[in-house]
Amino acid sequence: DSILFYTDKILREGSELLDELERERIESAQNALRAVRDNDDRQVVLDAIQRLDEAARPLAERLMNRSVQQLLLQKTVDRV
Repeated sequence: DSILFYTDKILREGSELLDELERERIESAQNALRAVRDNDDRQVVLDAIQRLDEAARPLAERLMNRSVQQLLLQKTVDRV
């Protein structure tokens, strides 16, 4: 459930960084994971987690890059 929670979080925080197709891919992967998360076959669940990770990774990377840029800008401003 934590991966679903954090994926929801990055969707909210990075909504302006997403195009509609990417949002649909992430939401589809979330729904697929929700559908199988109680499955007895562990591999089915792991595969769904992997698909969600692959769908959400580009957005997570853009959010991380944005955070790093903001920190670097703040450091520069602090030095002035």
